[in-house]
Amino acid sequence: MQSNKFLPRTTRNRIAMLMGLLSLGVFITWNLYPFKHTFAIYPDTPTEIGMLQIWPMIFFVLTDIHNIITIDPNIYLVIIQCVLIPLLAFTCIALLPTWKILQKSKVLRIIPACLFISGIITLGYSIYLIIPEIIPLFVCIMLNYITAALALLLFKNESPEDPHAI
Repeated sequence: MQSNKFLPRTTRNRIAMLMGLLSLGVFITWNLYPFKHTFAIYPDTPTEIGMLQIWPMIFFVLTDIHNIITIDPNIYLVIIQCVLIPLLAFTCIALLPTWKILQKSKVLRIIPACLFISGIITLGYSIYLIIPEIIPLFVCIMLNYITAALALLLFKNESPEDPHAI
């Protein structure tokens, strides 16, 4: 009886698992990243972690999207990020436990990977519009997109060792 039946057999899938673990680590890092909220009216705002600033903004934008578009029609980059970051969070958390499902289906891997690559492009395009103090936070999010996309693209279907074995 093998105790490591859950672990991948091929080197490529092992590297993909390590990339998934790195993606989860980067996800935790940018959620716990301390930064001073420079958008505030008062200059003496305390330093907070990224999770307390990013996630409420995402849920506010997604729940009030109609009013936000009527205020500023050029906010589409923010809306794209507000849709992709929850997908990124779900993928980072579910990547390691569901790798056997992901390695069997190309569609489940390629579609989120392409969305993450578009997230890298939109975040890279909007990085010059933001305040310099939160650029390291956005770079961490871009690194998370890259590692999650690489992990998804590296998975490959593992064929059984003996195809005639039951």
